[in-house]
Amino acid sequence: MGTWRLRPFVRMCCCAAPLETASPSASAEASANRLHRADVRAPFVLTNPPLVAIRLSALATMPMMADMHATASNGFSRQSSARIAGILYLLIIAAGGFAEIGVRQRLIVPRDAAATAINIANHAFLLRFGIFADLSTFACAIPVAIILYVLLRPFGRISALLMVVFSLIQDAVGALNQLNTYRPLQLLGNAAYLKVFSREQLEAMALLSLNSHSIGFAIALLFFGCSCLALGYLIYESDILPRALGVLITIAGVCYLVNSTAVILSPRWASMLFPLILVPAFIAELSLAVWLTVKGVNVAGWREKAGNSTASS
Repeated sequence: MGTWRLRPFVRMCCCAAPLETASPSASAEASANRLHRADVRAPFVLTNPPLVAIRLSALATMPMMADMHATASNGFSRQSSARIAGILYLLIIAAGGFAEIGVRQRLIVPRDAAATAINIANHAFLLRFGIFADLSTFACAIPVAIILYVLLRPFGRISALLMVVFSLIQDAVGALNQLNTYRPLQLLGNAAYLKVFSREQLEAMALLSLNSHSIGFAIALLFFGCSCLALGYLIYESDILPRALGVLITIAGVCYLVNSTAVILSPRWASMLFPLILVPAFIAELSLAVWLTVKGVNVAGWREKAGNSTASS
């Protein structure tokens, strides 16, 4: 019953015995057989030169395909970014136009505080919605400035930096200026702590606050005019957008600067210039927004000029 336990040990000893008594010639033959088996088990690639060439050529083309994919994705990224900027720009124009024409010009009666107060009391939600529309324009202007900075930076780093900095300053000033539009809602809200003022005083302070908004808006456009000058120069130099757009944006910057300077230094002269002075600016900005949305940018021209700019720097 216990003899089956010894069988593996006996087999091992029997198999090992010939190895110990093997002749030198047999050992050499066994070594040769092992080398032959090693050659047979060698990787298939080493014993098939045509497949080696095919695989090496495939490996050689992989970096080229990766470069082509990266180039296509970068081109798509620039084109899609430009179109996003154009769509946001159109939203800025629409929301800003609504806030100015559909809200402020509808509610504010120049030099008539009582009529303005009545309009605000009857259309308080409209004024609030106009404030929200204005704030949305500043929120959309931030990604627009960043996208334009990324697209135009290779053609003038300092000009691109000035463009985005002036644009962000304009956004900050404009956003804070909305407090002047919101204050009339507080003054005319019949709060108990305002009972110390007469109704006429509250109405006068409300109109004064709205007039202060006009001054703050002009200050914001002063910085935006500087941003437009830098943007127009970059568009003209980059050639990824029509140079005519660069000229139009430059003219828009001049119009904004003239209008804001007139508002601050000579309100009477500003009243004579407004709104005709801003018509070229509206045409320029609308043209740029539509072009970015529909056409995008010249990606091939961007690669060529950006490469030349990088090489020269």
